[in-house]
Amino acid sequence: MAEENETKPNEQPQGTHHDGHKRQEKKGTNPWLVVSSLLAVAVIILVVYLVMVQIKPVVPDNGNGNNGASTGKVLVEEFSDFQCPACGNYFPLVEQFRKDYAGKITFVYRHYPLSYHQFAQKSAEASECARDQGKFEEYYKRLFEESIRAYGAGEKEPKLAVPDLKAYAKQLGLDSAKFDSCLDSGRKASEVQTDRTEGTKRGVGGTPTFYFNGTEFSPQSIQDFKDETDRLLAKPSGATDTNSPDPEFNMIEIDDDSCTVCNQNRLPLLLASGPFPSAKLVKYGADSAEGKKFISDYNLDTLPAFLLDKRAEGAKNFAQIGSYLQKKGGYYVFPYSLMDQISSQAGPLYTARRMLSVSVPLEGAPMLGNANAKVKFIAFEDYQCPFCKRYEGETTPKLKENYIDSNKIAYYFKDYQFLGPDSTTAGNAGQCAYEQGNGLFWQFVSMMYLSKQGPENGGWASESNIKTYVKDLNGLDQNKFGECLSSKKYSDKVSASLAFGQSLGGFGTPTLFINNIQVQGAHPYDTFKKIIDDELAARG
Repeated sequence: MAEENETKPNEQPQGTHHDGHKRQEKKGTNPWLVVSSLLAVAVIILVVYLVMVQIKPVVPDNGNGNNGASTGKVLVEEFSDFQCPACGNYFPLVEQFRKDYAGKITFVYRHYPLSYHQFAQKSAEASECARDQGKFEEYYKRLFEESIRAYGAGEKEPKLAVPDLKAYAKQLGLDSAKFDSCLDSGRKASEVQTDRTEGTKRGVGGTPTFYFNGTEFSPQSIQDFKDETDRLLAKPSGATDTNSPDPEFNMIEIDDDSCTVCNQNRLPLLLASGPFPSAKLVKYGADSAEGKKFISDYNLDTLPAFLLDKRAEGAKNFAQIGSYLQKKGGYYVFPYSLMDQISSQAGPLYTARRMLSVSVPLEGAPMLGNANAKVKFIAFEDYQCPFCKRYEGETTPKLKENYIDSNKIAYYFKDYQFLGPDSTTAGNAGQCAYEQGNGLFWQFVSMMYLSKQGPENGGWASESNIKTYVKDLNGLDQNKFGECLSSKKYSDKVSASLAFGQSLGGFGTPTLFINNIQVQGAHPYDTFKKIIDDELAARG
């Protein structure tokens, strides 16, 4: 690992910081307005939108200080770390460059906290909490100003501990209660992790690392920034004649006849209003002769399904999207993995989808309601997940009142303990409670989510703490529970449940299956009610 370069502010930057640790992926603000603007200046949309999925404008960068997205032709991305001395050295250059090229570039700041910088992760999370209040720009600048001050004064590290981060938020006029709650909850960790994963996927080895229109570039001076940008501005936006019309082609949608929520997918509208204006939408129901043939001939396993016919190859933007699609015969199938990537930026494309070939294993899973019910509702949750807490507090009681207690559905709990070691410990503890009775398990779930949950991986779900918590569970044999938990008796069961979810490509929590309809997230109760009612009606 290279030594940290402690060049003084305003000196020419020298080198980067290296880190070999790997992590995972993200969510950000909606870039569709940016995409629309890019189309207006004939920049190929999917170079920015799909090839570089996960774009989140760092700040308003339109040169007038307003909260609008930049419409620049050149996309400049910086993978950076607020505690990194070299990043601080680059900061004045980047800001001058942004000022000089306002309106010509779209600048995107991406988090890449190095594992050996103790304050980098929480600093990145803090900046995202500031973004929630519309002050990412101010907060981002404040952190780098502190970094420059500290290293310039010869201090070992900048003041970026959690109390400092909260103090800066207060200085900038943010709502302290909201900011502190956001930072303490750890809910922005996944957004930071997404950037980190994207950087690792691209081959980022240190900070800062810059990409200009998707190609890594290593500027050593303000002139290097300008020269590369001028070169890209002068470059034609594409080899094809952007004034010539695209050929007309069909976008096939195979709908789920019995799931109205599933059929509210925004993909056709997004594609037709953006990269493929000549696409003609043709819909078939899954139970129609045409729908059945498409499902059979092209092995479609998820509804609604979307296919582009072969004539799409002639569209100007097809070159940027074709490699992401699955070619089957004379059609290109749009995979849900790509939809999920787009959803993280353009807003959710869908609420629910029916997975035709999925059967969730339920043997040995805790259950409420009627095991023979025609509708099986399966909740995959992580005890540390704050959205699971919201779901348990707001939705589960209504499900119990309206469907579970009247035996209309069978309601199951499945472990998806992926947020860290404490999650796994809690998952094992839940199964130890279940060993002593179904009722004790559901008491444990309610207790953990509604009265005990603390910050992610903050130690609240440690083995010793859980042993203390369960003293409140009437009827639980404490000694038997303690032996079960200490021996990790059900670790294989908890791991197998997680592995099943990962075999589907992985998902967040909570993820709910209503029969084979998958819903990700703590949606309003009415969403689940509509799906349950549709499933009950479809099954008589």
